[in-house]
Amino acid sequence: MKKTYISLFVLFLAVAYFIGIPRAPKGETRQDQTTKVNILLTEDLGADSSGEQVAILQSALRSDSSLYTGPVSGFFTVTTKDAVIRFQKKHLLPQTGEMDLMSRLKFNEIYENSNGVGLYGGREKWGVAEKVAGTQYGWSMKMENDFTMGTAQDIFFALNRYRSKKNSVELNWNGSLANFAQQRAQSLTKNGGVDDHKGFREYMHNSDYRKTLGFSRVGENTSCGYRMTGTHMIEWIFAGDAPHDDNQLSEKWSAVGVGVSGTCVSLVFGYNRE
Repeated sequence: MKKTYISLFVLFLAVAYFIGIPRAPKGETRQDQTTKVNILLTEDLGADSSGEQVAILQSALRSDSSLYTGPVSGFFTVTTKDAVIRFQKKHLLPQTGEMDLMSRLKFNEIYENSNGVGLYGGREKWGVAEKVAGTQYGWSMKMENDFTMGTAQDIFFALNRYRSKKNSVELNWNGSLANFAQQRAQSLTKNGGVDDHKGFREYMHNSDYRKTLGFSRVGENTSCGYRMTGTHMIEWIFAGDAPHDDNQLSEKWSAVGVGVSGTCVSLVFGYNRE
């Protein structure tokens, strides 16, 4: 079973990290215990959508294996987009890959009077962070990968868009933090995954980080193994549990640097620049 990892460390603050599983392992048996629901899509859905409306869409499309056989995760992933295109093609709709007004009207016409479509009982295994036994800061999440990996700038811009949506002040980009974040990302890639913030803590304890980084307080979010766009890395992965989300939205930070190496990502936050 391939595992991926996400980590968060904040010097002088609470700590946590993630371990994620991007795809369903071969041979896994999903128990499709279902709960019947009335199907009705009330909002447009696209690449960055998540939540109950996406789960309803996936559950309904999954009732036709020619359209969708993926998980009911509640996240509008690339396989969900492909399923929407097949649905649109089948019903002679513009193949946008998004559930726009025309597609929603057809979807509701087909499914809302069909005595309900099952929401699969295995859904909770996808897109939900779970604490990992035997780790100090570990969490686990199953998530389908995107086609492309976000760059450091993609993730930085996505972070500030997310902070703005959540009424948090946007952060400044800082070159010193970015250089350190890139070193961290490369180290994680070389070592095969997150290190429980060992490298981060060693740097803090064994160097004058206030002088080299220029901040009196620093923190870290890291992730390895998820191939995600910038928006999905911030809004799906790091927002997947309260400690990560609180950290990336914290008003205690004034700046950030982002490093990316392969699928490993490091966000290093700073406060009180000297």
